Amino acid sequence: MALGGGAFTARNKTLPGAYVNFISLARVGATFSERGTAAFALDLDWGLEDRVFTVTAAEFAKNSLSIFGYDYGHEKLKGLRDLFANAATVHAYRLGNPASHRHADCEYGAARFSGRRGNDLTLIITEGDNQYTVRTLLDGVLVDSQTVTNAEQLVDNDFVIWDDEAILTATAGIPFTGGENGEIGISDYQRFLAQIESYSDVNAIGVCSDNPQINSLFAGFAKRLRDQVGIKLQCVVFNHAADHEG
Repeated sequence: MALGGGAFTARNKTLPGAYVNFISLARVGATFSERGTAAFALDLDWGLEDRVFTVTAAEFAKNSLSIFGYDYGHEKLKGLRDLFANAATVHAYRLGNPASHRHADCEYGAARFSGRRGNDLTLIITEGDNQYTVRTLLDGVLVDSQTVTNAEQLVDNDFVIWDDEAILTATAGIPFTGGENGEIGISDYQRFLAQIESYSDVNAIGVCSDNPQINSLFAGFAKRLRDQVGIKLQCVVFNHAADHEG
């Protein structure tokens, strides 16, 4: 007779009744209960433009300089440090109209990303034995150094895209100039929400704004995803009486 524990072929049980075997996955929590994924629209001085990019807490701790343009302890990253205090993963989006972003540059190349952070880059070129050592500094801190015979041999780094046709000459320091952040409007927030809607793993979405129209836009987005799409995320906005569990 088949019972909860399978088919028994012998009378080898101490007590009569149903014997049930419970079988579970090795790590059921990782599949069904893992949370900690946030989505956030950010006003940044550095980084990818007009696209959602994903950063884990470990990547933020190790590579914040190349991803966001500042080291982990910088005052500019205080909000992100607070965010990653509880979030394991963040789907980030850099606000600003890409058409109004400007890359800082100099005669030897341009900053990898647009924004005012590129204005803090400086090049120092020294000459010796028919070779040039090209050092890239950010806020006076060395972030890259290469020794080459001409500009064509320079390899793009995390901060600079080189001009292969430049003529290298020794210099005590050449600053990058002209970097600007893009202008931010409501359409930028709309582009973010349009892209993030396809991310079904988001547990919380937020925005730093005191604009009632923007906050209403985010609140309505969260309500629609919860009530119509079935994605039970939560939305964090400033001083907005949404009157909704999301």
